[in-house]
Amino acid sequence: MVIGWLQATAVVFSFGDAKFYGSAGAEHLNSPIVGMAVTPSGGGYWMIASDGGIFTYGDSQYAGNAVSSDNGGSVVGIAAVQRHRTSETSIFYYPWYSSVPHDGSWRHWDQGGNTPPNYIGSDYWPEAGPYSSADTTVTTAQMQQIKNAGINTVIISWWGQGSWEDSTLATLIPEAQTLGLRIAAHIEPYAGRTAASVGTDETYLQGRGINEFYIYQADGLSQSGLKADNDALGAGVRVFAEAGSFASMRNGTFESWAAGAHFTGVYSYAGFGYTANDFDAICDAAHANHILCSDSVSPGFSGLRATSIKSVVGRANGATYDASWQAAINAGSDIVSITSYNEWHEGTQIEPAVPNATAQLSYQGAYGDTTDDARGAYLNRTAMWTSAYSSRFTPAFG
Repeated sequence: MVIGWLQATAVVFSFGDAKFYGSAGAEHLNSPIVGMAVTPSGGGYWMIASDGGIFTYGDSQYAGNAVSSDNGGSVVGIAAVQRHRTSETSIFYYPWYSSVPHDGSWRHWDQGGNTPPNYIGSDYWPEAGPYSSADTTVTTAQMQQIKNAGINTVIISWWGQGSWEDSTLATLIPEAQTLGLRIAAHIEPYAGRTAASVGTDETYLQGRGINEFYIYQADGLSQSGLKADNDALGAGVRVFAEAGSFASMRNGTFESWAAGAHFTGVYSYAGFGYTANDFDAICDAAHANHILCSDSVSPGFSGLRATSIKSVVGRANGATYDASWQAAINAGSDIVSITSYNEWHEGTQIEPAVPNATAQLSYQGAYGDTTDDARGAYLNRTAMWTSAYSSRFTPAFG
């Protein structure tokens, strides 16, 4: 990006990939323009006159000027303060599994017409076998793994009040809190979900100690209704939106829509809908609309056994995950979210997996490890990435 201005007239010239957002060329200036600074997003700029007057263009915001200051002379320049960066990380978690040994019936492991315990709805096999999300022996170990991987927030898939997933919060919340983990709710498209019901859900979940919400396929709901929901929330509550349309997220339409609904930010989520090459555009559009960006990193995608989605994103022995992480960091993602801890149906999980005669895929070969230790390869790699991330930026929590 290269931009310039003609001091006497404040006419702006743009070169290379720099965009023109306007100028003061037609305005009467009491003093000449003496400086220009680009916003952190690159989507705008400030111009300052020698008397301290500030002119804003693009996504720059007016925060005052020095015209009335007794500066003892003329202003000679301007500098933009870079966006404060944190190393906040989160992970999508699914508490929707049940088992015959623990609960008397199978839930989700039989997706896609599979017959557990020998055949399950996944192209991979969990180290813990087809477990129950109500088994505290399992969930306590899972929360510890997430903590050990350096992750801050667990985003729990939630399917409405009174649902199976809702019932698991009673144990998951205290387990997470004991380890210093935050809990967020991923409000899924349950039957009858509306903007009004989402508002009611948020009030209910706040009563259970949750103050962060992720709204899946938010653009299928009323923008004005969601705006009213978001405006009604108290200080310290954050709400993020995901788009049902991948194209709208890529071209910035959705980020503008989310900003209009007063969301805190957007997240990409899908392990197959975006590539690492999309992350720059997503964050640029979010920041241009003055909202946060959470690019979602994923190790791959494979849901052939359990879903109707035919897209497959290979793990490339870990290279896909690494590329995703690096792109999210480079894009200036405010929160790096991970898809997922245990969405076994879509093969995005990083929960430990083992080879199995009835499973098509395993982690063996990931990062060059062909031993049994490969079962934890992606959790170990996540710990490496969160450590590298936190060393570059200010930790978000604790």
